Amino acid sequence: MENQRNNKHSERERLFIKVILPHQGIERKNLAGGASPKPFRVVDDSFRKSLSVRIKTINMAVAPVIKKIGVAPARVKLTPKAFAKSHRPETIFSSKTCPIIGAGKLGELFIKVSSQGLGNIDNMILKEKSEKIIKEISTIENIEPITPEFRLSGNASKDILRFSPKIQNEYMIKVQLFDFGKTEDQEKLKEDFLEECRIKKISISKMGYSDDSSYFVAMCKNESDIENIANIIGVRSIKQMPILRYIKSQSFNTGNLPTLPEPTDSLRDYPIVAVVDSGITDQISSLNKWIVGRESEVAPAYRNPQHGTFVAGLICWANELNPNLKNIDSSPCAVFDL
Repeated sequence: MENQRNNKHSERERLFIKVILPHQGIERKNLAGGASPKPFRVVDDSFRKSLSVRIKTINMAVAPVIKKIGVAPARVKLTPKAFAKSHRPETIFSSKTCPIIGAGKLGELFIKVSSQGLGNIDNMILKEKSEKIIKEISTIENIEPITPEFRLSGNASKDILRFSPKIQNEYMIKVQLFDFGKTEDQEKLKEDFLEECRIKKISISKMGYSDDSSYFVAMCKNESDIENIANIIGVRSIKQMPILRYIKSQSFNTGNLPTLPEPTDSLRDYPIVAVVDSGITDQISSLNKWIVGRESEVAPAYRNPQHGTFVAGLICWANELNPNLKNIDSSPCAVFDL
């Protein structure tokens, strides 16, 4: 009995009274709230006025289009120190002014402008004194209209024609419009583009692209056609259509599929790989179990799931489908079919 009491007493002595974490009591505690926003440059009256002049210039440049369809795209260039997404000026460019509709190269944003929205931005840049707005103003390097040179990515019209597929006497050109989302503004932008092409007698189709896609195929006869498209306000880019050369497919070591593993838990517990390809078939039940979602920008008539299915199979079952290759990880991944 005495030994039992001693053992219990000893166990009580070994119980933790307090857990001390590594470096506890040494590191300084971070105060809540964080530091005040630090501007990337001096935001004085001179800088505010220079931005205001650019905004008024944009308003003048796009005024005819805004009068016609209500909105227009514009381009914002950020200072290199503000390239991180966390520094985006999302208060200045918001639904109350001119919202951000996309991004291009590093530090390049696209916004949807209206006369009222530009006026609100101008007023904010000239008058707002809060620390947050001052920091956002300091991120802006330039605000400018979309130019024909920008839409052509600096390429000459003749070079775009030279590297594009030719059908009879016309060249297939890939045209991308700005994407305002599923809104009335987007429909007006699209209608304006199609009307301008009709006036210039440039044939436009969705050949291979889905109806929801912002891409079109333009059949251009000469450099003048490309320059006419480059002057349409809703156009984001003009590029040569890729030339596809077909290689006769061959199959090696054909035979029955081996036993393939199925997901044991939720697909969210596996790494997810997006397969950006020509589609993944939905006719293989064991592969369907690894698909977390599907989205297609390719018109049904032009979908060819052979290669996408092949890639998806390797992602899900690399080890099983390559039994003779060493050092392949046996852990499967889930797949998003894009």
